[in-house]
Amino acid sequence: MNKKATLMRHKIVILFCFWVLSCSAFAVEASAQSIRNHIHLVGSSTVYPFALMVNMDWQKQTDYGQSAIESTGTLQGADYFCLGIGSDHPDVLMASHLLPKEKLAFCADNGVTELARYRFGSDGVALIQSKQAHPFSFTDEELYLALAQDIWEEGKFVPNPYRNWNDIRSSFPNTPIRVIGPGGTSGTQQSFIELALVKGAERHSASLPEEIRQKIINHVTLREDGVYIEGGEFDNLIVYKLLNDPQAIGILGYSYFVQNDALVRAISINEIAPTVKTIEDKSYPLSRHLYLYAKRQHLERIEPLASYLRFFLSEEEIGENGFLQEQGLIPLTRSERVAMREQLEKDLQAVSK
Repeated sequence: MNKKATLMRHKIVILFCFWVLSCSAFAVEASAQSIRNHIHLVGSSTVYPFALMVNMDWQKQTDYGQSAIESTGTLQGADYFCLGIGSDHPDVLMASHLLPKEKLAFCADNGVTELARYRFGSDGVALIQSKQAHPFSFTDEELYLALAQDIWEEGKFVPNPYRNWNDIRSSFPNTPIRVIGPGGTSGTQQSFIELALVKGAERHSASLPEEIRQKIINHVTLREDGVYIEGGEFDNLIVYKLLNDPQAIGILGYSYFVQNDALVRAISINEIAPTVKTIEDKSYPLSRHLYLYAKRQHLERIEPLASYLRFFLSEEEIGENGFLQEQGLIPLTRSERVAMREQLEKDLQAVSK
């Protein structure tokens, strides 16, 4: 091979290597900017309709791809959400309950180590009944006695012996205890256990030694003998089942009660009914917050995500007289809403550095 041909061959190799490096750099830069043109949310059936309604407004104003929003329940959604980072994994977990430590540990084990949590409103766990049924009003202690799997009696746990409502209080009707509520993957079920049954267990064991009290409180679980019936993740289905079984009690998110208040009535807990005011001031015992968990790693890599979160946390959506309030969301205070938006901007600024 002559000298001229050898030089030409070297030039071609150098140009090819430069082209490969340029393409690789472009691919890395593109990947860093955006690896997907749509957002993916999973989680709470309570948050789901709010996320859908925000999405409809948001997509009218953007050119991003069609969002994927799945109602799975908070805990099952966390199982999907925590599986990893990247385009194959959800960006946001909708939650009606703070994630427990074991779910956060599961996230960390899979590389999901940077979570941003945005509280966007309040809600309550509502107990409802058919308007045709005997009007109920419960204490949290009565709910514990009616629905806990085991009861502490004579120094030991025994399977819950109570079958009828008048076993709990003599003035209640002599009808079977039957409660239709969300499944075990639901944040609403977890909230009900913590806010109603655990609090009821605390009240029921108030006169016992502290060691025994803690043992009872830590033992609280829902009945599994057919008294508590899992109605699925769709709260409107619980309303439908209740209408076909008027003697049953239903458990669902307050916003779903508001949508169906012509068909069912809400039940007071500790003599306090769920209303906007009692949930807002936390006097209703089953009040709770609603959350969006976002992966900070995705805030930079999924271009539409920042836009969606900004839109969701805007005054037009979650403020007083905002769009979501009309749909049953109970707004945070103005200072709390401002703090959430400021937190989002700090998170976006941090990932852009």
